[in-house]
This record gives sequence, C-alpha cells and structure tokens, in this order.
Amino acid sequence: CIRLLSDSSNPLFITQLLLTWTEDVKKEKDVCQKLFLSPDALHTHFNEYLPSEFVRRMEELRRMPLYELFEELSLLFEIEKMANQESYLFTFFDKVSEFLTDNKSDIRTFLDYWEKKLKDVTIASGNEVDGIRILSIHKSKGLEFHSVLVPFCDWKLGSEVNNSTVWCSPQEQPYDGLDLLPITYSDQMKESVYAQDHKQETVQLWTDSLNLLYVALTRARANLIILCKGLDPDAKKQDSFSTISDLIRYTLITGESTLLSHGYNAVDQHFEVGEIVAGKPKETKRRVEQGKVNKFDFKPETLEVPFRSYPGKGKFRQSNQSRLFIAEGVLTTPVNHLLDRGKLLHELFATIRTKEEAVPAVLKFVSEGLIRLEEKDEYIDYVQEALTHPRVQEWYSGKYRLFNECTILFKEGEGPEVLSKRPDRVMLSDEAMIVVDFKFGKPEKKYRQQVAMYCELLLQMGYKNISGYLWYVDDKQIDAINTAQLL
Repeated sequence: CIRLLSDSSNPLFITQLLLTWTEDVKKEKDVCQKLFLSPDALHTHFNEYLPSEFVRRMEELRRMPLYELFEELSLLFEIEKMANQESYLFTFFDKVSEFLTDNKSDIRTFLDYWEKKLKDVTIASGNEVDGIRILSIHKSKGLEFHSVLVPFCDWKLGSEVNNSTVWCSPQEQPYDGLDLLPITYSDQMKESVYAQDHKQETVQLWTDSLNLLYVALTRARANLIILCKGLDPDAKKQDSFSTISDLIRYTLITGESTLLSHGYNAVDQHFEVGEIVAGKPKETKRRVEQGKVNKFDFKPETLEVPFRSYPGKGKFRQSNQSRLFIAEGVLTTPVNHLLDRGKLLHELFATIRTKEEAVPAVLKFVSEGLIRLEEKDEYIDYVQEALTHPRVQEWYSGKYRLFNECTILFKEGEGPEVLSKRPDRVMLSDEAMIVVDFKFGKPEKKYRQQVAMYCELLLQMGYKNISGYLWYVDDKQIDAINTAQLL
C-alpha cells in the first residue's frame, strides 16, 4: 500500500498489492490470470478488488501522518483478520514509532528506511517455542531449556581472532622507557621480553573459553548433547590441546571420576551417562487447582494478545504558540475575540522585518495553526494594505538595523529590583534611532507615556536623535511622540 501511495502509476506496485490482497489475504483464486487478460485489466481490477474506501481516499491517505496512515490502512484492509500475524504487526508498529523519533513523517523516507534496515528485522520469540530455537551461547545466558544440543563445541581456547593486539608494559631496558606497547598476540611472545604478558593474556583467553563452556553445559534441565571434534589418530601429540574439544576429550580420558571413566568409550570417542528424558506434557491449571501436581511445576499459560486497530475520533491539535492568543484556552465573547485578534496581529507584525517578508509571515502563521486557512487571504490583504503608508514603507525598507521585541533592563531608584520594558520595533541608522509600538485598538494616553519611557531608557543607554511613534494599524494613523512633554 505504501509503495502504491508513493507512486500510484507504477504497474508493478498495483500488481503486487492486488495479488497480495486477493490471493494471500482474501484467498481468491485465478486473480493472476485476470490481471493480464488485457492492457486495461490491471486498472479495471484495481477498482474491483481493492477496498473501495481505500481507492476513494488515496489522496487523503497520502497526506496523513505516517503512524496514523498505517493505523488507517490496517482498518481498511482488515489486517487484524489475518491469522498468526499479531507478533509481526506489533513489532512493525513499534518500529514505526522508533523511526518517527528521529525521522520525519514522510512516506518516501520510510520506504528508504524499510529497504535499508527494517525489512530485515527479526522478531523476538517467547521462551516457550514449539520447536527448536537456534541461538548463540552468549544469548542463552540466564535461560534454561528441557534439552540442549551444542553442535560445534570446538572453539579455540585462545583467541578466535588472528593477530589480536595485546597492550604490554615492558619491564626490561631499553623498552621500559615506554609505558605501553601494542604487541601482536602470537607464540613468538613467549620467547621475548613480553613472555609474562603472553602468559597473562593466555590465562585470560582460556578463562573466557571455560566460562563459555560452563554456560553451554548448564542450560539443560534434562538432556545435554554435545558434538566435539574427534581425535586425529595420526596426530603426533595425543595429549596436547588447543580447542575446547581437545580439553573435553583429555578430561574424559585422564579424569579420576568414576562417572567419567565408566561413561567414556575410547574406541568410539563417545561419552554417555544416564538416559534420554522425554519432555513432560504441560501441566494444566485445572490439575494444579485440584492439587494433583506441585503448583511450582506449573508454568503460566501464554496468552495471545490480538491485534486491534480502532478508528480515531477527531482530535484537536493546538500549536504551542497559539495558546498565547487564547485566554484560558476558550474564546467566549466577541470582546475576547477582538483582544485575541489584536494579540495575533501584534505578534504577526513583530515577525515582519521588511515588506518582502509580509506574505511569508502570514503563511508561516497558517502552517503553525495561528491563522485559519480560510482567513489567509484576508490577513495577507490586511498586512499589505498596512504597509502602503509612506512612513511605514520607509520603516520596512530594510535600510535600518532592526531590534524586534528586544527587552530593555533597568532599575528605578536605588532598589535592587530589575525591571524590564519591551518596545515592539526599534530601528537604528547612522543618523538616528526610531521606536515604534503597534496598536490595534483606540488611542489611549498610557500608550504615549509608554513609548516616551522607551525613548528615555534608550537615551540613558547612550543613543541619540531618538524619535518615538505610535502606529494605530487599523486606523492607518501614526502619532509622533513628544518625549519632552510626557516625561
């Protein structure tokens, strides 16, 4: 489905989906022959066999977020009705969630990820498997099984990696002047000044190999079968050993234990003790409750969790920034609506640096959910009309160094408290500084005092030739502020 949504004209993707859906899922016969009866048969059967809802909503599905898309497809194609697929489906959705953590929700990106990595991911099975589990000795740590077969018990006692490096600390002159030296591990080390390092490394490697053997021998509850490499009768040294197989055989031949000596057949190189124990049938919960078996011998039954996907209800998603314009999350009165419109326009004009940025700023607010799509053109016209004022055109010409919504910190008197003010727009040129505050309501005296205070603070900071303005955008009115009369 995903491939087809990415390229709906590709006949290979259409054929693959049709065959999978009809023959593998719906179990319909002879569909393959019908698909190739005529050049138009493929597209005819596309609408005939695939779920009508999928065909009708393909364009809508392409625009959905990736995770929601997979959930919707599982509903449309009734994936939950496919037998014995729960483990695959749960794992798939988990991997999709992991993918979305570090990647964008994009179909093509996901398909690339699928080809490179996800399609080869294996599914972890539970401990109770009705069959043979194949796993490494390392991965079997902490587990136990009724019967264990170790088919290749012949790994080297030393390093399995050729030319491994040992970091040595030389003790003899002139090499002792170096703290550490990388030396290739080999038998040649035994005849050099690094003989002690070779011995220590060999002991460590042998210990690791014996620990690995211990893990392999202690996983079985009832039956343990080990296949070792047989002794070469033409070998010159029958008592030397370099692999785990050699060590096991040497132990069986020379061991003082009665158990070992009676169980080993030197001719066949075969050791056996005890008898094969057949697996017991699973004890039922009913027999445990009746007291017929020890409750500690009963293992809880594995419950299969069915895969279900449910249609999602309509969700309201609010962008982080949109909360700035909604009082307590609810608009209840026309007054509130006007107040929030003023906040929104104030924020919008604060983000516009030059007149060329007007339309992109509105589109950005639309994408962030701050402006509804149907209101986009209205806001674009409003902003462009506001920027036609001759003085405003100069402010947004790009010739000024701009400070939008920058905070001014100051103190009043000798007190320790630090106060702050934030003018909407401060423009600096070589000759002068201009302070502008946007307003979207009726003129008030406090607005003029506010701009005058901005100018006074900037004057205290060392700036000169400062002029302040109140821009009533709705009324297309600009008031110059006489700071000397207000302060």
